[in-house]
Amino acid sequence: MLRVEQFLTRGVLGVYQEVYARFLTLTLASIARVLAQPTVVACTEGRKHPNQVNFRATLAKLRTRFFQLWEPADTHGCLDLPVWIARDVEPIRSRRSYPPAENLAH
Repeated sequence: MLRVEQFLTRGVLGVYQEVYARFLTLTLASIARVLAQPTVVACTEGRKHPNQVNFRATLAKLRTRFFQLWEPADTHGCLDLPVWIARDVEPIRSRRSYPPAENLAH
């Protein structure tokens, strides 16, 4: 649930823009997570626990580099996104709150 206090603006149009921006950021982070997961699996193959992309770190990185993704001159920003996100991984341990690795492949 979102509260009005969490928005930077009080106008109706501004609140709509912030809600749509949050949905866009979450959608892009989810897509980037799915694209980066095979890279994570390949890079962390010999470790004790399987690893997955850290979703909070993905959101933080997208917030800092969001506008760089839309620049037509910077094609490497969009193409390097899965590799860039795959650097922050977290182990999947049994009996922890992480989602199972099988759900990430679908």
